[in-house]
Amino acid sequence: MARARALSNGADDGEARGATTEVAPRLTPMLLAETAVAAIAELLRENVGTDFSHGAIAVGAILPAGHDFNLAHFSAGGLLAEGDEQRLIYLVPLGSDADATLADDLLARLTGAGMEAIASAPRRNADDIDGALHEAGVLLELLAEPYACLRAHEPTYRLLLGVLLHDPDEVAQLRESTIAPLETYDSSHDTDLVSTLETFLTHHGSTTDTAEIMGLHRHTVGYRLARVQEVSGLSPYESEGRERLSLGLKAYRILLADSRRAGRS
Repeated sequence: MARARALSNGADDGEARGATTEVAPRLTPMLLAETAVAAIAELLRENVGTDFSHGAIAVGAILPAGHDFNLAHFSAGGLLAEGDEQRLIYLVPLGSDADATLADDLLARLTGAGMEAIASAPRRNADDIDGALHEAGVLLELLAEPYACLRAHEPTYRLLLGVLLHDPDEVAQLRESTIAPLETYDSSHDTDLVSTLETFLTHHGSTTDTAEIMGLHRHTVGYRLARVQEVSGLSPYESEGRERLSLGLKAYRILLADSRRAGRS
C-alpha cells in the first residue's frame, strides 16, 4: 500500500503525474463483509494514512486523452483506489456526522479541471465500501456512453444501480422481460429495433426527430416501432408500455456498463 499512501498524501509528484497505470492495488480483497467497520477503518488508517472510520464515498472521473494532470493534487485527502489510462476512482473518507465535504471538494477539483466526474452514495458500513467503488465504476461507464444519457436520467439509473448491487438477478429479469426479445430479434434479422426504440424514447416519442437523427424515412421508423410492439408485446406509443421499455433500456445499459467495469478490474 506504499503507492496508495504516496498518492493520497500528495507525495512522489513526479511519478504521480499521468501515471494512471500504477495506481494503488484494489481494495476489494481486504473489504470483507464479515469484518467489522472499526477493524477496516483501522486497517486503512494504518496502511493508507487516511481515516475511514466514519465511512466513505467513491468519486470517479474520466480522464481526457493526452492529459498531463498531477494526480496527487486531486487525491489529497483520499485514496486513489482504481484507475487506468481512461478512468480514476478515489475512495474519500466521510467526516463525522456523514459530512461529505472532502468528496464534494474532490468533485469540484475534478470538474474544475474539465473532467467528467461523479460520486457514489455515501457508505457507512464495512460491507458497503466496496459497493461504493462498484457503484462509481458503473456510473463512469454510463457517463461515457452517449446513449445512456446519464445526466438526464440520473435518479432512475441510481435507483436501478442500487437494485443491481443488492439483487443483480432483478435487473437482469427486467431486461429479459422488455429488451432481450428485441436484442435477439436484431441479432437474428440484422435489424436495429433497440437503437431505434432508444432514439425514439430519448427524443420524447418524436418519429420525426428519430428519422432525422437516424437518417431514415418516417415510415421506416414507424415500421420499426410496430415491430418493437410485436416482438416485445409492449407499445412504445402507450404510457405503460413506454415506461416499461424505458426502464428495460436502462437495465440493459446498466448491465452492459457493469460488464465493461468488470473487464477493467
